[in-house]
Amino acid sequence: MEDEEEVEEPKAKVKEVKMSTIVMTLFPTAVSEEKLQESKEKAITRIFGPAKTLLKVKNPQRAGDYESILNRKIDEHCREGDLYFSQGEWEEAITRYTKALNLDPNKGELYERKAEAFLQLCDFQSAAMHLRKVYHMSPKEGTRERLAFIVFIQPGRGTLLRRLKDFSAAIDDYLRAVELCRANEASEVRREAEKQVLLSYNDFAVHCYFKGCYEEAVLLLNKAIKGEKNEFGLYINRGDCFLKLGQLNFAMADYQQALELHPLDPRLRHRIAWLSNESGLQDFREKQYLQAETHFSCAVDNDPWEVKYYLNRAKTRVFLQEFLGAKEDMISALLLNPNKEEVRTLMGNLFPGENKESLLNSKVGDLTKTLLDRKLKSFPGGKAEIFPLQRPLKSTGSEPSTNMYIQIEDQKGEEKEEGSEEKKLQKRLAECQQNSHQANEELKEARQNKPALESKTVWVDACARPPPKDCPKEPYCWRKF
Repeated sequence: MEDEEEVEEPKAKVKEVKMSTIVMTLFPTAVSEEKLQESKEKAITRIFGPAKTLLKVKNPQRAGDYESILNRKIDEHCREGDLYFSQGEWEEAITRYTKALNLDPNKGELYERKAEAFLQLCDFQSAAMHLRKVYHMSPKEGTRERLAFIVFIQPGRGTLLRRLKDFSAAIDDYLRAVELCRANEASEVRREAEKQVLLSYNDFAVHCYFKGCYEEAVLLLNKAIKGEKNEFGLYINRGDCFLKLGQLNFAMADYQQALELHPLDPRLRHRIAWLSNESGLQDFREKQYLQAETHFSCAVDNDPWEVKYYLNRAKTRVFLQEFLGAKEDMISALLLNPNKEEVRTLMGNLFPGENKESLLNSKVGDLTKTLLDRKLKSFPGGKAEIFPLQRPLKSTGSEPSTNMYIQIEDQKGEEKEEGSEEKKLQKRLAECQQNSHQANEELKEARQNKPALESKTVWVDACARPPPKDCPKEPYCWRKF
């Protein structure tokens, strides 16, 4: 019995193997726990791929449904994006907002936050694109005004296009900003955009003027004046265009309108005086002396320093038999410039027998001198140059103002300087081409007239040898003594 108990003890120490019974269809199959776990892992891998995320979920029932999981993940990305945004890490914030939008593309506030981040990075096109999405999802005036502001300031694109002479693109940008702000008439962005549109029209007109497209310049200035009727520079520019087109009456009307808006501008008054004198000369040639006298009087009133206006009016008054007025004009011309040859010649033709001293010392001379002094003192600006007028030189590195209306006369000096530099460059280029052509001709001629390589010179041997002597065939016979 003891031997049997000793034999049974080692049998009890053998490890027991647990068996599980799995019912497969109709037949039960016994497999180990290791095989069962391995089969579960293979099934999960076959369904979810190599991802190990779901393997860590111990209790799937607590994870919730699909909607709650998605919302929690979106909120997590939004919180991270707001945190990065507050810290000024714009790129990271954009990344988090993008992840949240990938999960839910219908969240308009995320597009707006992302647009603000792009705006901080000066990516104006991306910011405008996201704000357009926000506006299409929920059209609000605040979003529209913000979009107009972004379109308007990217980064001064309209201003850059104006400086690059791409006026059509600049005008399109500004008009787009105006359309976006249409609902809010008192918007500051709208007012500034409208002003920039008018400035672009004016700059485009000045560009057309110097290209010789005067009719197109007039059309552009008409649009600018329609939007801003109180800017005298626009009327001056349009008057210059009418002047080039030969429409003196329209030019004078624009100059007069500009003078009403800015009556103390001396350059404008010199323009009116010059144009009035031209109109007076035209009427004088057509023998319309009354109209000519009116135009010359207008020229004198707007520029009392110019002698030729008095002389022209004096000749016209002689034809009208207003000799007293003609004498006053001659005395005024003598007082302004007594040494001018034209004044003395005309005085001898109109008033023969009278000299300069008699005219100046007469009662008419004293009265004329008093009236002329009073007129010159009351004239604003004093003596100034007549066409062409040049813009004062700008300091190095200064930028042209983008909020001022450019006048054509201000650009004449710059165009003249640019033209002279271009002419110098063209002259140098022509000289270089001429020298190059001359060198090519000389080289061609040298190739055609090059000497032959074969020498025809007769050479003489430096060490000449005498010709060999002919030896007799018979031997020499020696003499015997």
